[in-house]
Amino acid sequence: MKMKMKMKFIVLVLMIAATFAAEAQEEKKRIAVLPFEYGGGLTEDEAAWLTDSIRTALIGTEQYEVISNDQIENMMKLESKKQGVGSGSCSSEQCIIDLGNALECEKVLTGKASGAFGVFSITGKILDVVAQKYEKAQEVTIKNKNDFPQAAKDMVRKLTGFGDYVGGSNRQSRNERQKEREQIMLSKYPTREHKTIGVSFWLLGIGGGSSGYSVDWFMTPTLSIEAGGSISPDSDNLGNYYFGAKYSLSGKSMTSRWSPYFGLLLAVSEWEYNGDYYFDIYSSSSPIYYGTLYDLVIPAGFEFVAANGFTLALEGQYYIPIGDTNLYSGSQSIDTTTGINIWKPTYWFGIKLGWHF
Repeated sequence: MKMKMKMKFIVLVLMIAATFAAEAQEEKKRIAVLPFEYGGGLTEDEAAWLTDSIRTALIGTEQYEVISNDQIENMMKLESKKQGVGSGSCSSEQCIIDLGNALECEKVLTGKASGAFGVFSITGKILDVVAQKYEKAQEVTIKNKNDFPQAAKDMVRKLTGFGDYVGGSNRQSRNERQKEREQIMLSKYPTREHKTIGVSFWLLGIGGGSSGYSVDWFMTPTLSIEAGGSISPDSDNLGNYYFGAKYSLSGKSMTSRWSPYFGLLLAVSEWEYNGDYYFDIYSSSSPIYYGTLYDLVIPAGFEFVAANGFTLALEGQYYIPIGDTNLYSGSQSIDTTTGINIWKPTYWFGIKLGWHF
């Protein structure tokens, strides 16, 4: 019987992992890079070279799905005709939004390059197609056209927070680059996206163990896996452990650090107890019983993850018993309809404090 319960435990863990794995590999954001406008001593070919360099730099971040140039050119011709402007031209904000929707992308990067007095200025802007507004704009200056590839990397790093920065006259130290990158991440991306590993401790538990611990990993800003255990004041309780996944409804939000969440966990509890206490038929020998409980646990609550990683959660859990094993002196199987489930709480509520790194 014990072997069958272990097999059930393994199967349930696999089922939980399969249920939540669908979101583990979140799709990259789709972005289109429109041909850069040019002037001040630059040619069309040089502007095209800069545009291609921007695309290459974006691909190098491994954070975006960059739409091909052929797709953009074909769609630009259609959209420019709809807007009643010259063939292949799309510079108005509305045209760019329509183009982004037609290409089914979340972001569109536009820009302009021009030169004067031996200095070339490159400006870039990213438009959020869904929000229908520009979210960021940056400028990079160089003294030589041959620095276009590096200028493109600098531009992408400034606009997205990803990529390397070496950059000609704008050279920075490694510590400065790291500090700037962290500031960009803190202001531009959800905390759960760049502080993914967390350690938490339970406090003021009601209904179950009075304290406990857990480790979690945000595979995406909304999906996390968690494992942990509780410390019970009951001397008969030999240990409580669990593993599962949680889904944060507002995990991607950049305006709120709070997020409601729910999940599904598999809990395992080990117990020992004196036979006299539970079964009066053993009143003379007082045998010791060992039991293992298996529960499906449904957690739900609200979690706060600060920009610096501090974590606070108010969580409730509901336990659904799915099986148990009761062993006499560790070997003889005892057939009982009650077992030790009558001593297992069906709910838990408490506060969790922790930190994400």
